[in-house]
Amino acid sequence: MQTPPNAESVAVHHTCQPFLGDVVDDPRFPAAFQRDPWCWTSQLGYHRASAPSVPVELTLAHDRHVVVNADAVRIDQAMSLGLGWGTCNAPAALDDFLRGFHELADHIDFPTAEPFTRLGHAAREYSRRTDHADRVRAQQHVLSSAWQAARISVLSPWAEIMERVQTGEPLDARTRPLLIELGARGWLERFESDEAMRNHNLRSLALAMDGDTCVQGTRCLVALYLTTRHSAEQAGAWLDHVAHALRTIPS
Repeated sequence: MQTPPNAESVAVHHTCQPFLGDVVDDPRFPAAFQRDPWCWTSQLGYHRASAPSVPVELTLAHDRHVVVNADAVRIDQAMSLGLGWGTCNAPAALDDFLRGFHELADHIDFPTAEPFTRLGHAAREYSRRTDHADRVRAQQHVLSSAWQAARISVLSPWAEIMERVQTGEPLDARTRPLLIELGARGWLERFESDEAMRNHNLRSLALAMDGDTCVQGTRCLVALYLTTRHSAEQAGAWLDHVAHALRTIPS
């Protein structure tokens, strides 16, 4: 991996993110990497705190039993680096709405952790939305933008419903109660067939995009996206679309 241009000069003025917590003997996260943690900036990329100008390639370490090492971080750690929170051996306190994107990596073998770190970097705007109403509007904006970028093909009547909610048009007085009723039934029936699961995810996503405070909307969107069988490169590009939506949340 090549050193970024002007990395030395940028590194001089850069303060690396810290390791959060006490250094402990953890076989899943060796102390050597706790004392000299990873850091990330858009200019320098991944690097160790001891050598900010030396780029490091990081992949994703999956499940709790995989050893985090010099070449791998967990998804929540990758997102935390983008958010500027530093590295920790405990799970990061990510918002559940953002955490839903983790499930992409359970089914797609990303060659690098970068898409999730860029997502975390973009999510700083979202994380500042502490007011509940603002947070709901931000979620609607992100889900709508991500749905459009995913280009998931659905048949009527879902096509009309999703077209309505993704443009911000409220569900009418007849459709919304119907979706709520079907959603309750779908929760019980969702594992009976692929179609039932798809309908459950579409109902939950439509309600979330219509303004429900349901953080399940992200997980349902990801589940629908995974049915399209995209490559890792395409999934990374889609996460970049999501990152753009996070950076452009309307005031």
